[in-house]
Amino acid sequence: MAEIGNKNDRSDSFNDIFAAYRPLVVSMANEALTSHSLPASDCDDLIQEASIALYNAASTYIEGKNVSFGLYAKICIKHRLTSYIHCHYGRYSGIDSISIDALDTEESECSVEEIISDKESLESLRKRINSMLTETEQAVLWLYLSDMSYNDISKALSKSTKSVDNAIRRIKTKLRKLL
Repeated sequence: MAEIGNKNDRSDSFNDIFAAYRPLVVSMANEALTSHSLPASDCDDLIQEASIALYNAASTYIEGKNVSFGLYAKICIKHRLTSYIHCHYGRYSGIDSISIDALDTEESECSVEEIISDKESLESLRKRINSMLTETEQAVLWLYLSDMSYNDISKALSKSTKSVDNAIRRIKTKLRKLL
């Protein structure tokens, strides 16, 4: 999207985008809720995740790349919801094979402090990763981490599949040095 001047202009611009795309956000959250048979109480969480994905899409979208913002946003939302569901529910998909006692042990519980510490560590790592990658590499990485195929990434970013492959190779090399 075009560079926007001050912070208030950016907030107003995103509010306009959010108002226009709210039906898509709600629709995709509801679709994910029903297609994965999740409890209705999780709808607000899914809407929040979809909203974050819309914000990220608005922040990373590049005009003139032969992909409409609507399609780009839809892909970003879909992958964010898929990742969220996989992270929060994926480990319970085989609940029949898991002992209920194993879920109730102290080792499986996380304190609020541990969760906050983990989030802060992840945020610090994310910042370090972003600081060493180009904008294109950042976009490729986050789309790749949201389970997009090379072909889908190339379409979303209007890059060749080979260009995406090369970016992922560079990213892996840089991450090896970081980690």
